[in-house]
Amino acid sequence: MRLSRGKILLLSNKVLDRLKKHNVILKEKDEDIRKAVREVITKEIEIDAHIDSLVRKKLLSYKKNLVEGSPEWDVLYEKFTNEELTKRGL
Repeated sequence: MRLSRGKILLLSNKVLDRLKKHNVILKEKDEDIRKAVREVITKEIEIDAHIDSLVRKKLLSYKKNLVEGSPEWDVLYEKFTNEELTKRGL
């Protein structure tokens, strides 16, 4: 999934607002917390894109011509994605 910089900023603000709403005691400045949240979101998106790329390459290597969006493709995509996530402890 690809998120724009604006959407990532919006999400980081929402996370900070939610923490404050639940009376979480924050020892860092708001901007430092927002920056850390943005970094986590960006890294997770990069990991997701990398896993997607690996899984698609694996599916393309099958001798059987799998059509993206078919039930068989969807099942294998989910299976291989879960395998990659498990390898990474996610």
